[in-house]
This record gives sequence, C-alpha cells and structure tokens, in this order.
Amino acid sequence: MNDQEKPVDEDAVTTPHMDEDVLEEASETAEIEDDATAEIEPAPEHVEQAEDDASPEQATPRSGTVKRSGMGIGGRLLLSVLAIFATTVAAIVIGWVSMTSSSNTMTEITRVRAPAMADALRLSETVARITSIAPALVAAKTTEEREGIAARVQTSFGEFGKVITRAKISPEVMADLQSGADKLKAQLGQIEVKVTERNKLAGIRVATMDKLQALHKEVAVSAAGIIDDVTFNLSLGAEAVDVTQPGALLEFVESGVEPLSAAMNVKAEANQIVGLLGNAATETESESLPPLRERFLTSKSQFQDALSLIGESDAAKHLVELGQKLLDVGEAEGNVFDNRTAELQTQADIENLMAQSRELSAKFSNDIAGVVNEAETQMAEEAEIAESTAAANKKLLMFLAGFSLLIAAGVYLMYIRRLVARLVTLSGNMIALADGDLNISVDTHGSDEIASMAGTVQVFKENANEVNRMASEREIEDRRNRRRLRSQVLALNNALEEEVAKAVDLVKERASTVENSARAAADLSQAAHTQASTVASAAEEATINVQTVASAAEELSSSINEIS
Repeated sequence: MNDQEKPVDEDAVTTPHMDEDVLEEASETAEIEDDATAEIEPAPEHVEQAEDDASPEQATPRSGTVKRSGMGIGGRLLLSVLAIFATTVAAIVIGWVSMTSSSNTMTEITRVRAPAMADALRLSETVARITSIAPALVAAKTTEEREGIAARVQTSFGEFGKVITRAKISPEVMADLQSGADKLKAQLGQIEVKVTERNKLAGIRVATMDKLQALHKEVAVSAAGIIDDVTFNLSLGAEAVDVTQPGALLEFVESGVEPLSAAMNVKAEANQIVGLLGNAATETESESLPPLRERFLTSKSQFQDALSLIGESDAAKHLVELGQKLLDVGEAEGNVFDNRTAELQTQADIENLMAQSRELSAKFSNDIAGVVNEAETQMAEEAEIAESTAAANKKLLMFLAGFSLLIAAGVYLMYIRRLVARLVTLSGNMIALADGDLNISVDTHGSDEIASMAGTVQVFKENANEVNRMASEREIEDRRNRRRLRSQVLALNNALEEEVAKAVDLVKERASTVENSARAAADLSQAAHTQASTVASAAEEATINVQTVASAAEELSSSINEIS
C-alpha cells in the first residue's frame, strides 16, 4: 500500500484551516501593535538629531575621560591632616618641654633640695640629741652613768661631723656650725668635770652626814648613860644627906645636880649642833650658810661648856671625845659648811655652763633652722616655678587643643560635609542611571575627583542615551523586517493550504476504496471463524478419547502389577 492509499482522519484534515485563521489573526494583531508602538513611543531629542546627522551604524559613544584642574580631594585632605598634625606636634613639643622642665625641677628637688632638707633635719635631730645630753649628764649619779653619757656624746658628735661633712650647705654656715659644735663639746666637757666634782662633794657630804648620824647616836647614848649614872647617884646621895648640917645640901647639889644638868645640856646642844650641820648639808642657798655657821659656833661654845661640867669619869672623858669629833664635822678641814659651799658653787658653775650650753644650743638650733628654712624656701621656689611653668604650658596646650578642634570642625563643616553631600548625590545619580533612569541631572562643577567622577557619570548617561537611540532604530528596522517576513509566511501558508486541500480530496477517494476492501475481508474472516469452531469441537472429542484410553491402560497396568 502506497501513501495515496492510506486512510486520512477527517479531524486532522481540518487542522490546517484552523492554523491559517490563527496566523491571520496574529498577523493582523502584530501589525496593529507595531503601528501603535511606532506612534506612541517618543524618540529622545538627541535621537532625532542623530537621525538627521548620521545613521545608526555611524554613531559612536563618547569617551569617559574628564580633565580637571586645581587641588583634588587628596591634596585638601592632606592639608587638613598636615594642619592637625602640626598642632599635634606643637602640643607634643610643649608637653615634652613641660615634662622636661618638671623633670628637671623634680630632679633638683629630689637630688639637691630634698637631701639638703634631710641633712638639715639630721643636723637638727643630732643637735637636739646632743643638747639633751647635758641635762642627763647633770642628772647622772654614778660613774657608769657618766661614762655611758660620755660615750653618747662622742657618738653624737661623730655623727654630727659626718652629717655636716656630707651636707650641701654653704661654707660660712658649715664653719659656724662646726665652731658651735666645738664650743658645745667643750662646754659638755666642762660640765662633765663639774658634775664629777659635784658628785664627789655630794659623796663626801653624804658620808659626813652618815658619820654625823653615827656620832649623834653615840653622843646621845653616852650622855644618856651619864645622866642615868648621875641620877642614880643623886637618888642614893639624897638619902645620905644630913639636911641638919650646914652646907651639906649645897655640897650635894654641886656634886650631883650640876653634872646632871651639864649632861642634859650636852645632849641638848648635841642635838642642836647635829640639826645645824644637817641644815647646812641640805642648804640650797650659799648665803644661808654663814648664819648657820655662826649659830654652830654659838652652840659649839655652849656644848664645850657643858662638857667641862660633866666630870672626870671615864664616861665623861669618852663623851668629851665624841663631842670633839662632832664639833670637827662642823669646823675641821673639809667640814660640812666648806664642803656644802664648794658643792653649791660647783652646782652654780654647772648651772652657768648649762645656761651657756642652752644659749649655744639655741644659737645652734637657730642656725640649723636657718638651713632648714633656706632649703624649704628653695624647694618652695622650685615648686612655684614648676607650677607656673605647668600652668602656662597647660593654657598653651588647651589653646592648641581648641585650635585643633576648630580646624577639625572647619574641615568637617566646610569640606567633609559638602564632600559627603556631593558623594551622596553622585551615588544617587549612579543608582538611578543603573536602574535605567536617563532623566537625571549630573552636577559636573568642580576641580576635584568627585567632579571627574560626575563627568564620567555624565558621559555614561550620554552614551546610554546614544545606545537607546541606536536600539530604538534597530527595533524599528526589526519590526519592518518582521512585517515583511510575516507577509511572506502568509503567502506561503495560503499556497500550502491549496496543496493540502487537493491532497485531502485524493486521500478521501482512496480511503473509500480501502473501506470496501476491508468489508470483503471481514466477511471472509467470519467464515474462517466458523470453520475453526468445528475443528475445535472435533479436537476436544479426540482429547477425551485419548484420556479414556490412558485410563484403561493405567488400570491394565495396575492389574498386571497385582497379578505379579
């Protein structure tokens, strides 16, 4: 069977007619849209001018290079940074000078003034310690105490010599201090000698008073013994006196009562003498000693008179010896009056030396105070200079800081703020240009990099307009070509429809012939089907017979097996 004899579906045959209608409608719609677009879409002014001047193939974009003159952003920012840097350097220099001055002042104070102050204070402390030695030396009672104080004197003056040698003071003041120290040392030596002498005299006085107390006790005991003896004799003699005898009573009184009275007077005068000598030993005023001596001489005379009336007994002789020893305490060489006078004179000398020592110590302390005051004054002057310098530098630094802030504020307000505003505007123009908005206005004034960038953006804008013009022209040309192509396609489609219609008619004729042949074949197929059914029935009967024979054969085989 060839292609002309194949059956054709009638529904499929109608399809070319439907496509033809659609194509015709689409062609008409496209022509209307192209005409409307060409009428509605406005062409830019520069496109209209370009159409008059040149064709799309002859238009070329502008170059993006924009020349500028004057100082750019880098130069202006550099000037601003240099101005701030200059003020910073000036502040650093001033701070360095201030710190150097303060450091020099502190060095002067710590290495010169403070050591001088410390040396002066050490001198003052040493002088105070030396001055305090004199009263301790005067109050010393024993040799060990005086030796210990003398060792302290030597140590203190040794320290004083070291301090004054190391001290940073003027030669005149040092000479005065050294001279004062020598005088004070000499006076302390004299005080030590006088104190030794005074203590020696005091020791003699104490020993004499002990001796006086012992003699007083012996005299009192001896006188009491004589008084007891005389009293006993009187009591015995009174019984033997014959009052009838003339002169017997007078003789009894003279021989008994008079010794008793004398012994009692000796005891009384001994007490008087001991009291006078004790007062003399403890007297603190040398002017009071002569009256005490006169009273002592008076008591001495009465004491001797009383001793002469005691009698010639051994007890009386012993009492006389004790009385003489008692009188020697007040009148012999080194007696109480002379010893006390010498002791008081020595004490007066010590007090005079102490007064001179105090005056010298006061002068010494004044000299040391002068050194301390001078050191304090110099330290105060150095500190005042440092404070004034620091205050001046602080003001200058504050001025520089304010000036730097003004420069920074001026740079921000007058340049950076304007620069940022221009950058924001330029960024907005670039974003709008990237979004396709070609109606933006680009500010190209200026001579810095931003102006160059703005000029470049303006070139991009003009190039984009030029490209749009060229694209519009190409689109119009493409539409014209599409219309021409669409017309040609429609013509070809009409011709194709005519050829297809002819082919469809031919296919219909051949399809009728094929249908008749198919019906005849169907009749033949029905007869063959009937015959096949008959054959199948016979085959089924034959199969049944075969199965029967097989069953009989199987039964026969079973029987044979049973028989076997």
